Amino acid sequence: MQMKKIRSEVLILIFGFLSACGGAKPTLSFSALEADQELLFIEDKTKLFIMNSRGGDIEEIMSMGRAIQKPVWAPNGEAIAFFLMEEKDFDPFKSNMPSADLVVLKLGGLEPDYLGKFDFSQAVDRHGWNYAQITQPVWHPDGEKIFVHDKNGLQLVIPDNKIIPLISNPNMHKLDIALSKANVVYCSGNELFVYNFRTRKAVDIAGLRPTLRPLFNKKIEAVKFSPDENSLAIASGKNVVLLDLKTLRGRIIHRAGEAVYDLAWNPNGEQLAILAGKFASYASMGIGGSAGGKIPGNFSISCVGIDGKKQHLLYRNKSFSDVRETSVAYSADGKWLTFLSATLSDPKPHIYIASTGGQGWAILKAGSKYSAHNWRPLKAVNSEKTK
Repeated sequence: MQMKKIRSEVLILIFGFLSACGGAKPTLSFSALEADQELLFIEDKTKLFIMNSRGGDIEEIMSMGRAIQKPVWAPNGEAIAFFLMEEKDFDPFKSNMPSADLVVLKLGGLEPDYLGKFDFSQAVDRHGWNYAQITQPVWHPDGEKIFVHDKNGLQLVIPDNKIIPLISNPNMHKLDIALSKANVVYCSGNELFVYNFRTRKAVDIAGLRPTLRPLFNKKIEAVKFSPDENSLAIASGKNVVLLDLKTLRGRIIHRAGEAVYDLAWNPNGEQLAILAGKFASYASMGIGGSAGGKIPGNFSISCVGIDGKKQHLLYRNKSFSDVRETSVAYSADGKWLTFLSATLSDPKPHIYIASTGGQGWAILKAGSKYSAHNWRPLKAVNSEKTK
């Protein structure tokens, strides 16, 4: 492990439209980005960094010989959980059984803690290519226990390397956890289930209210509890459905132009960020042929109020390879969104930042290949400022 600080003298916010992008005015002010917003990200697969959103100091907190996947802050912002993988596990020609070590790194600690190895599934995309389905660890509110969704189902990891199976279901797809109410919601194709830790039973939500079934007529690609855990945002095909968990009544609040692959709630619970798009593909006679056979994919990022109003497009990329290679994340104060964007001609993903009010976007970090962005909890940042 390597620990060092780098003074960012060359980091500059780059303004202006890229030829393949649009949908928002690039008018972000440098001074508008608050310095106490801290972003975790990966560079070149094996290096983990923290930077502030104003582009000041950048701290390299880990450099490993293996690929770092899905880092996420602990609730108190004092530790980071992530997976470490061998490079061969990304290559379906070298391995059909991807596995990864769960690791926790405490800030200021000397060495990371290894909490166990987990096996993950391989899925086949629409073009017949295998890829490893690595999921993000989910912290328990106590900052000690961690939930892991692997190929067998849902596991709970507690100190002293103890792993407790919670839900055994290899068909479990996307999931989210309402921790205060001890419920897990998960998908299997276009079916949505809720599991209660106390009763240890899973219930088909549409089975409880059949009128919901037409809303879930396409594969569910994302499901997220609201911050107050009273609602679910569900991406089914091109539609975003908002489900009231008290009444089990749902309604479509957004219709995207392409399939929706990721959702994020603003921390205040009043807005959703929506990532929609499609994969790049090949012309019928272009597979293995000359350049130009590839048909670009695309993605767009929109924000919508939970009432279905105040919808605005933040960003659009019309020349993108794989929509799985990006995601959306709100800053802790809810004012900013980060995401990754690249083009077929410039395949290295850059880190972008956009105003959630639609005022504009900018490139926050460029120059290398970046992945996995996650904002540090605001209460952790504020507690450090008062020390």
